[in-house]
Order: sequence, then C-alpha cells, then structure tokens
Amino acid sequence: MSWGLMPAARRPQSTAKHQKAAGDNHKCAAPGKQKPNNSTGHFPFPSPEKERFKECCGLNAPASPGERRRKAFQLRMEAALTAGLILLALGPEALSVTNPYLASTTQTGFATFGAPHILDFVVRAARAALTAAWFQKWLVHRRARPEEFGGAIHSKLTGAADYPIADEVLNSKALAQVFGKYGSYLLPQGYPEGSPAHPAYPSGHAAMIGAGATMLKAFFKESYILPDPVMASTDGCSLVPYSGGDLTIGGELNKLAANIVMGHNFAGIHWRSDNTAGLQLGEAIAISILQDYRYTYHEKGFGFSFTKLDGTPLTI
Repeated sequence: MSWGLMPAARRPQSTAKHQKAAGDNHKCAAPGKQKPNNSTGHFPFPSPEKERFKECCGLNAPASPGERRRKAFQLRMEAALTAGLILLALGPEALSVTNPYLASTTQTGFATFGAPHILDFVVRAARAALTAAWFQKWLVHRRARPEEFGGAIHSKLTGAADYPIADEVLNSKALAQVFGKYGSYLLPQGYPEGSPAHPAYPSGHAAMIGAGATMLKAFFKESYILPDPVMASTDGCSLVPYSGGDLTIGGELNKLAANIVMGHNFAGIHWRSDNTAGLQLGEAIAISILQDYRYTYHEKGFGFSFTKLDGTPLTI
C-alpha cells in the first residue's frame, strides 16, 4: 500500500521493529546476503533489488501456487482494512465532517460511525463487490486472460493453429523482444504458476479495493493532510521521511487503489480494462450499500459526501 498512509508517529510496532532491524545490518541490507537470481522466463524483469526485497520480507519461502494465491488475496483484502486502521489512529480530526458525533461533547461514535462500523463496512462492501465481479466474470463476459491470448499468438506465429489476430499485434516489436529473450511468443508472467484459472473481466481484486477505498472516503475527510508521512527506502527494507508535497487522505486512497490494480497489469494477468471496470464496479457496490443503510440510522442530520473515482462529487 502507499506508505503515505503510514504516519511515522503511528506506525504499527512490527513496522518500527523492521525499520530498526534494517538499520542494524538486517539481512536484506547486509552485503553478501543477496539471494542468487534464478528467475525463469515467467519473470520478465529479474533484478537484485527484487531478490533483496523478497528475502527481506520473507517471500522466498517455498509455497505452492495455491498458497501464493491465498497470500496475494489476503494482502489485497487487508489493504483497505489496514488503511482504515491507520486512518482511525489519526483521531476525530480525520473523520468526515458529516460524522454526526463530531459536534457532540458527550458522545462518540462506536457501533455506528465509529471503528466497528467503518471497518465492518469496508469488508462488507469488498465481499459484495467480489460476488458481483464473479457474476460478471462467469455469467456475462468470460474474457480470456492476456496469458491465453499470448498462447493464441504463439500458436499463430509458429503455425500450430490459425487464429484471427490483428496485424498490429502480430507486427509488434514487443513480440520480437519476447521471442529473442525466451524463445517463444508466450506472454511472460509475474507469477510462476501463471494467471488465475477464472475469466479476466472484471478484476475481482480491483472490485474489492474499489469498494473498500470508497467506503473509507465516505467516512473520512478526503482533504485531511497526513502528518509525518514516510516512504520506502531505495532498497525497500526501511522507511524514510517523505519530503514531497502534502498527501491527503483522498489522494492516498485513490493511489492505494491504483497501485493494487496496476500491479496485476504489470504481472501480465489482467488487461487494463479489467481493472478499470473492477474499480468502477466496487465503487458502485459501496455506494449502493451506503444508500441502503442511509435510512436505517437513528442519528439525524448527517450524510455521506465524497469524491468518486472519476472526480465527481457525491452526497448520499
């Protein structure tokens, strides 16, 4: 996730310990401890930095394809939850101005408009968005993954089969570069086991983070400037102060969602439109949940106001 959402004074203890260890000759920063690069054609961009990061964060442990998928799913499911915990630690000043308890001197939000409410809605929306994405994947679109299209290209160019593929694809310079490096026209993958075995459109992970980020924008003040933000060091093994412009909650939540979905593009397992549609689907699911629950609260004189992914302001 974006480190802008990790204020230095409020980092979880485990992160602080990791940063200290990195400064005390932690194994990922120590010379001579770099893991040898044995990447295959599935990893189009092997690098010493990637291996150092993997060793530093314990990602080199053997795991089955199913275990790697499960961990990847958890990371994306937990991204919005982790962001919510960080934002809650910022105090009431970071909450949306529409929160009905901000003006009260005798009450605070808990079961409604407090931490249990916010975190529950983040997961509730993500789960509903995933269900909607799976309906679209299997019962409507059934779009082939980029990896499968790469197989069709390989079969076409090697004469194993004859598929109708546009000339601009077949004449792409990228195909020649891939073949020159790997000896095939198959699309390199960021995961050794390749793409998931379900349709591409829309992206389930994009739907989940789109829903979770939208929920957080509804409950927190998007214009709130994050105090003392930090960023990853160049080797990825510690945190250093961020010295750029102001980082806001709204901007960082949008960045978090974009980072997650773009990672799947880089890995070769999704088309860009899979992620765009997934984000929009997740956002729509979150909005529908807020609209439904809007009429169930005893609190009066409140609403949800936030900015949609396309920049349009919305009030519920």
